[in-house]
Amino acid sequence: CAPRTVQLEADGPAIQFPNERAALVKEAAGGARVLHSERSPLDKLTFMVGSWEGVDAGGNRVDEHWTQARGGMLLGVSRLTMESTVAMFEHMRIEVREGATVLVVQRRGESPMDFVYASGGRGFAVFSLDAASVKGQVWPCRILYGRAGSKLHVRFEGNGEGDANMTEEMVLHPAIVARWR
Repeated sequence: CAPRTVQLEADGPAIQFPNERAALVKEAAGGARVLHSERSPLDKLTFMVGSWEGVDAGGNRVDEHWTQARGGMLLGVSRLTMESTVAMFEHMRIEVREGATVLVVQRRGESPMDFVYASGGRGFAVFSLDAASVKGQVWPCRILYGRAGSKLHVRFEGNGEGDANMTEEMVLHPAIVARWR
């Protein structure tokens, strides 16, 4: 069968999806409102908005969700599961403080770490750790987000044990969160 095409708003974008996902797309978009980001200095980061799913280098499942920009802030949450156990979770927000765009990451309810927007362009962003926001050695020192087609690439860089350079990278795919009744 040919893929279906749905227009969510009269003047909005159309989406195509395989027929076997019709019920899921209908559930997700049926009565849903389309949320738009507000115009703000955070426009450069709206490529991150949405629900994403993938696996890390160790084969653990990762899901990450970012809201649209509203009130000068994007909100995010991430979870890593090993088999059916949550191994790590974090709350995130991106906001503008004193003219700087800051990614605030709070893992497992610990103290927040600030990563300042260092560079970027259309579809990618680099955040560097603000050393003044943490005590002691912390990994990662940099977080990179990049959009390539429909995928979101996330890369962590920094010094691990013994000051060895370490990197971890994940490729996340777009996801629709199913609501079970």
